[in-house]
Formats: sequence, structure tokens, C-alpha cells
Amino acid sequence: MRNISSLYFLYILVSLFVYLIFMPGYMTNDSLTFFAYANKLDSIVLYHPPLMAWIFSIGRLFSPDQSAILLMQVFLYLGSVLFLLSSTIRSKKFIAACLLIVAIFPSLFPISGVLWKSVWMTSFLFYAVGGFIRYYKGNSIPYLFFAILCSLFAMLTRFDAVVPVAIILFLPLIKWLNPKVSNLKLRPALQAGALIAVSSVIVLLIMIVNYSVVNRINTSLTVGSLYPMHVPLYQDILAINIQSKKIYLPDYIKSDNPGITVENLEKAYSQNTCNGFLRVMGKKIDNPPYILRRPANVIEYNQFVNTWLEAVKENPSLYLKSRLTLLKNLWGCNNKVYYPFAVGVSKNKMGLSADMTTVKELAENYSRFFAVKVKIFHRAYIYVILGLFFTVLIFFRMKLINGVGYAVVPFAGVMHFVALSFITCAGDFRFAFFLVASVLVGGLMLLGRRIDVIPEESDLITESDYNG
Repeated sequence: MRNISSLYFLYILVSLFVYLIFMPGYMTNDSLTFFAYANKLDSIVLYHPPLMAWIFSIGRLFSPDQSAILLMQVFLYLGSVLFLLSSTIRSKKFIAACLLIVAIFPSLFPISGVLWKSVWMTSFLFYAVGGFIRYYKGNSIPYLFFAILCSLFAMLTRFDAVVPVAIILFLPLIKWLNPKVSNLKLRPALQAGALIAVSSVIVLLIMIVNYSVVNRINTSLTVGSLYPMHVPLYQDILAINIQSKKIYLPDYIKSDNPGITVENLEKAYSQNTCNGFLRVMGKKIDNPPYILRRPANVIEYNQFVNTWLEAVKENPSLYLKSRLTLLKNLWGCNNKVYYPFAVGVSKNKMGLSADMTTVKELAENYSRFFAVKVKIFHRAYIYVILGLFFTVLIFFRMKLINGVGYAVVPFAGVMHFVALSFITCAGDFRFAFFLVASVLVGGLMLLGRRIDVIPEESDLITESDYNG
């Protein structure tokens, strides 16, 4: 246990360092919504994942502001990184270096101080992978249940977490297919086929779990819905309206706003940010006022879906053009980096703030330098390429049945980001948080295998430490 006590001490120091920089924590409108609902859990409306409000309510038990929530977030996030790295790497010196790299990595550091659900999803996914790997190594049933529970929490913190969770579930699968540790004897040539066949069943099962268990939990924690899937649909519809100079709007919006024109929409519409199109929905556009409200019931939501289908079917090229514009921004193909992080606390009526200090200014200057001057750290397409490269490299350098355990980390990040690209409503870099974290940690795991080849004996995490 002495071999890992120093790692725990470093983890506490690094976590406190990050926490003290951003304390009491930066908040955007999403964070403020969770905070407001945390004080009235019996009135949550489904738009953001309701579990986040319950998580925030735990923090509010210890602090009237957001500081305790930030403390939970930072320790959970860096703790998940340590847990995952120590599940695969034996050299404690290398693990310590990796923890420091992840903590101050330019495109991750500023986001870790913002109370965003992406940080929580990433943390739960890392814990899930680490738990599955430890189950794979030691046949520990508690780790299996821990990993499954973390996977469920990940899906409850972000609706799109179902994609990486489905990929992460390959880990227990490869244990059951490995002839060295199971009764199932397969020739090497059949292992790949078995992986594909059984993984297809797993994907189907995870979709069923997402639409039954996860949706049922979300419904039980809320008193109504704002139908969050209308958000990307709305972005597409408005873009097609403006490009085609033709009105495609759900019937209920047309009924609420007789005489609305494309020119009215153009005055408030913004292609590159969700905030822009939320202003279109929620504020006056012209005189007389036009208010494009969210669907209030399933009938209005179905009108939304039907309008989207009609607009896309009649204007496929405009749809692709609009979506590609978003993707260019999201993937970092433009010169500008869109919304890489947030600073301070958005305007609110709850009295929440985060006063700017010298330390915060230094942290902001550090983050802004890389976002504006050294943009390579904020080019999402680079992480996609690296993630695929790491995945292929791992499969070529390791046996298929073992390589999946390492490849799943960067590959889960890549596939989550690719899936997100089709439903995003903005080109914000902050949506790439899990991609960056998973590719970075996955690359460090791969490098750690080489470091572990000839380590100093005193630097090893022993089997007793691992089980303890």
C-alpha cells in the first residue's frame, strides 16, 4: 500500500490546486438550471438530464453556493483519471506524471473548472472502463457491478453517453471470450467473428436499456418534458428556412405567429451557437413580437419532427450545407475556435458569482493563449485522427482479445464525438471534452505499457496494492 499512498497524496494536492483556482466554480445557463432545480427536486422539467440536479443538490447540502459542487466535480474527474491509469499502468512515477499532464492539459484544464455535465459524464465513463479492466484482470465481481453502475450514471448525465457506453461494454465481453480465463474455447480465427456477433447483441441491449431503464428513471425524476431532441431539429429547420427563403415551421408556431417571415428569423438567428437559436425561440424578433417557443406536449413535438423531415426531404443539399458548416466549426477546421471554455458565472437572480482574482486571470490567460495562439490543442479533428491511430496501433501491436481493453478508451471518445456531430446544435469546442480526455488518456495508457517493460522495482504498484 505504501507504493500508492504517494499517488493518493499527489491526487489530493492536484485536485485542490485545480479547485482553488476556479473556486467557487464557473457556471453557464445549463449549470444555473441544475442549481435552481437542486432546491426544488419535485418540479424538474426534462430538458437537461435530471440526475445533474440531484448531484447539485448534494453539493448544496454543504455549501449555499456552487463551491461544494465544484469540489465534487474536480475530485471525481481527476479521481477517475487516476483510477483508470492505475488499472493499466504499474509505474507510479509515470502515473503521477500522467495525472499532472491531464490536470493542466490546455484544452481540458479550463473546462474542468466549469460546472458542465460533460465533465461528469467523462468521469463516470473513466470509472466504468477502469472497473471493467480490473474485473478483467482479477475476476472481481464488485468491480463489474461498479463499472455497470458508473455506465448507468454516465447515461443519466448526458443523453448521448449511450454511444461510448456501448463501446465500453466490449471489456467484459473480451473476458468472456478469452479462452485463457473462460470455458469458451475459440480458435483465433473465430474470435473476431465472435466479437462482432456478440457485440451486435450488446449494442441492441444497451439501446433497450437506454430507452427503458434510463428513460424511465429520467421520467420518474421529472414532472414534464421540453423534448430536448427538438434542439438540433430546430437548428436544422431554421437554417433551411433562411437558405431556402421558405418557411418551414411546426403548425403550432405558425398559429402562434401569423405572418412570420424569413426576414424575421434572419434577424435573430445564429448559425454557430446554440445560444443564438435559443434567442430566436425565446425572445421578441420584430414588431409585432414573434416568439418561437419550445413544444409543450407530444403533439407539438411530433409536429416538430414532421416539419424537420419535410424540410430535409425537400432540401437535402441545404441540410447538408448547414450541417457541414457546424461540423467545420465543431471539428476545428476553421481558423476560429468556438467557445473553448467559459469564464465567470452567467447573469442570474440567485446571487451566484465567481469574482475574478489574480489566479483566475492567470488561468484564463493560460487557457486563452492556447485557444487563440496555439490552436493545435483545440483542433478536434486531430484528436479524432490520433484516436483512430491509437486504436489501430493497439490492435496491430497486441493480441486482438487483449488489445480491445486499451483500444476502447480512445475509440469510445472518437465514436461519441462522431455521433455527436450529427445532433449538435453548435460548433462549440467544449463538446469535444470527452474526445480530448479519452484520446489523451488512451495515448498515455499505450505509452505506459512501454514504460512498464523495465521499471524500477520500487516504482511498481504491486498486486497487493492493486487488490487493496
